[in-house]
Order: sequence, then structure tokens, then C-alpha cells
Amino acid sequence: MESPIAKILTLFFGSCRKKGEEYQKEIKKNLQKGMTEAQAVDAAKKAVGLDTWLRENVRNVIMQSAAIGCEVSEKDIPKDYAVHWDSDDMKLSERLHGASLEMRRAIVKTIKETQKKSLAAMDTARALYDGYGYGHVTNVQQIPKYLAKLVSFARQPDMDISDRRTLLSLTRKIQRQVDQLGKGGAPNQALKTSYKGVLKALDKANDHMLNKALKVAVEEKSRYVAERIARTEGARAWADGFYARYANDDEVVAFKWRLASRHPMEDICDMYAKADLWGLGPGIFPKDKCPALPLHPHCLCNLRPVYAAEIEGRAPHDQTDQAGREWLMKQSQYRRQKIMGIEGAKAFQNGGSWKDFARGYSEKTLTNSSALSINTSKNITGIDNVRAVNCICKIPKEHYSFITQDIDSDYVIITNERIQHIQKQHPGDLEKIKSFLKDTVLDPDFVSKSKTDENTALVFKEFYQEDVRLKLVLRLHTGNDKKGYQNSIITGQYVGKKRYKRYLNNSDVIYSKGKK
Repeated sequence: MESPIAKILTLFFGSCRKKGEEYQKEIKKNLQKGMTEAQAVDAAKKAVGLDTWLRENVRNVIMQSAAIGCEVSEKDIPKDYAVHWDSDDMKLSERLHGASLEMRRAIVKTIKETQKKSLAAMDTARALYDGYGYGHVTNVQQIPKYLAKLVSFARQPDMDISDRRTLLSLTRKIQRQVDQLGKGGAPNQALKTSYKGVLKALDKANDHMLNKALKVAVEEKSRYVAERIARTEGARAWADGFYARYANDDEVVAFKWRLASRHPMEDICDMYAKADLWGLGPGIFPKDKCPALPLHPHCLCNLRPVYAAEIEGRAPHDQTDQAGREWLMKQSQYRRQKIMGIEGAKAFQNGGSWKDFARGYSEKTLTNSSALSINTSKNITGIDNVRAVNCICKIPKEHYSFITQDIDSDYVIITNERIQHIQKQHPGDLEKIKSFLKDTVLDPDFVSKSKTDENTALVFKEFYQEDVRLKLVLRLHTGNDKKGYQNSIITGQYVGKKRYKRYLNNSDVIYSKGKK
């Protein structure tokens, strides 16, 4: 399942990449002026306004993520929400200041290491070249020692391939010339010319190495820090908004843990998504017992609401210790070590509790981490009889513009009358599909145009983990329709595998996920 804030983060990463390129150019310019590494980095950071950029852009991620989680417009989120943002007992300003220092250290350290290597190589080459005219003639016996240093420098993994070839070729040429001099012979003019070639090649190689070092330091190390903060704080803000949205909804009694589609490795998130820790089904937590998101840096796991009817007849009971142990024992030793560490996995097998060793485990829940309090029952539908209307989500117009370019409404709704229609026409389907309506509209697998109404979309989506397939009929509101209404789900149904394939084969699909 793609993270609900994936698009927000993609925009942040793109902006981060552009700012990084600007930062690199400024650092190099300052180094060429003769500044020290630290001076060059500090001056560049000030010139490009890095701290201000980071503060403003992370704030935007937090505000937008909270709005998505809460299913409201960003303007409905309190303006001072990000200002007073408090995560893990650390204010946002403190976290960003720490990130700025971490990025500075990484850049200065990388440049210093590169400059040190480059200076050592240049000193070696100059020791050969400067022997002429300064009374420090280098004899033949000393030359192999210098050449060995140059060869070692040329074979560094961060050396540009073409520069490496040039340097190695020149050192071989010098060695041949030295061999021709004979034992005890003094360097001649031919050698001096070769030494000069080495100096020029090194100067070019050092420039390439500096560019590469800056790229690594800024784009890989420093950008990693900025992206880690954006991912982590964005996920935390989304969870804050999500809890504010459903905390007082009596129909929602639990939350289901969902792994992000780009979950990088096995960790405690896998257990939360797949183990039945509360007797409600795999990944389902009572609303007041759900672990606080995110569990670790870069964590983009998310939740979906679970309605009372979905778990009817099942009462939550704490079986976290035993169910967690049973799930972990079914995993490979490698996976247990990923989740608890090598020593933790050993202690667990000897009878220890997984809670003492699982990385990222905490007693903290959504109920005591949420800092957001807004009115989520606001009338956003534009219809007078609010109680007869259920807002599903904002519509991602890019998925439905193939049906019509004239979508004149920002929201998708379903009326109580249409809900009753589904219950009557497709008995039992509503309870199976209602918690998937939002994700189906936001992230459809396929969209086709109705053959009876040019402004109506047939929307299809399959949820593999839950073994659920949906077909929705979505009427799009256009400029020619009556004002004050919204895009509306006309009907929906749960579909079996064979029938789902048959629907797709018989439909003229005009939008397919992943294809432009």
C-alpha cells in the first residue's frame, strides 16, 4: 500500500535535490576562493538560505500530512500546529537545528578527507617535478617510491575512471623512462615533461574528485538527513490527523496496520501488520491500543479504520506477549535478528519477552501522542442535509480527467440513500467494502467510462493482502450539473476474482495505475 503522503514527499525530495545542487556550487566557489572547508560550508549555507528552506519545507510537509490524515483542507489545520510541533519531547526547531549541524559535519568531514588525499598526491608529484631548478634533484632510486604512491592514489574507488586511466598510463611511462636511464642515472628532460603531465592530470582528477565528494556529501549524506526528517515528521503528522479524524467516530472501533509498499526491511512493523496481537485479526489493534506512528526513522506505515461490523462477535483481549512470540517463532532466524538484533534474538529464544528486545517497540499509543484537535465534522459537502451525506475524500482529478476535464467538485461523497441501495442490491457487500472506499477512489487500479453516462466512471481496485476487490460507480460533478453537489458514489460492490477479471476484460479501460 502506497503511503498516503507519498506525493507530498516526492515534491519535497525534488525541491531538496534542487537546493542541494545550488548548495554544492556555492561550496565549491568558496573553496576556490581559498576558504577552509568549514568556512566554505558555513558561507554557502547562509548564501543559499538552507536553514530557512529546511524549516519552511518541513513545516509544509507536516501541515499537508496532517490535513491528509484528517481528511480536511490544509487551511483547516491550525496555523501554529507545526510551530508547536512536539515529537519525542523535542520541538521542531530543535530537531531541525540538530539536523543542520549533522549535515554540516558530514559535508565538512567528506571535503576534508578528499582534500587530504588530493594534497598528498600533489605533494608526491611536486616532489618529483620540483627536483629541477631548486637543488633537490630526485635520484632514480627514490622514484619507484613516489610512483607507488601515485598508483595507489589513482586506484582509489572514488577516482574518475578516465582520470585513473590517464594517471596509471603516465606512471607506467615514467617507469619505462626510468628503466632506460640505468642504475644511478639522473632524471632527464623527458622525465621532467612526464612529471609535468602527471601534475596536470592530478589537477584535473582532484577537481573531479572534489565534485564527486560534494555530490556525495550534499546529495547522499546531507539530503538523507533532510529526507529522513521529512518522512518521519510527515508520517507522525499524518497519524496525528488520522487519529483526530476517527477518535470520536463510534462506528470505528479499531485500526488496521498497513505496511508501506516500499518497506525497506524486516522490522517490528512486519509483526504489527501480520500478527494477531489483540484477537481481532492480523494487524488489527483496538483504537486506544494502536502503537504510535512512526515506529522508526523513515517509517511510512499507515492505518485504515476498522468498523464495528467488520469484527462483529470478536472482543479485544491482550494476547500481545503470546501471539507475538508465536509469530516470531514462525519466522527465520535471520528475520528474528532483523527485528530484535542478534543478542536479542538469542535472549528471546531462551524465554525472554520480545517486547524487551524488538527495535522500535514502545508503550506509546496514538491516544497519548496526538497533538491535533480540530472539528472533523465540518460540512464540506455543500449540501444542507449533512447527516444524509458521508464525505469519502478529496478527489484526485488526475485519475479521472480521462473521463472529463470538467470536474467541478473537490470531494467525493456517498449519501445514506446510496448506502441503503448497496445494502439492498448487494446484501453483505457494504461491510466488506466500506473501509476500502477511500483508498479505491484515491488510488484506483483501473478506471473506465460508463457506456450509459459520459460523466460516470467505473472504478476498480484489488487489495491483495485483504483479498478484497471492489467495483465502484462514480458520478463526476461537472460545470453543467446543479451547483452545490459533489462527485458521488452511485453504487459499489464486492467482486470475486473471476468476475473481477471479466469486468476488466469487458470494460474500455482508459486509466491504468502505473501507466500514463
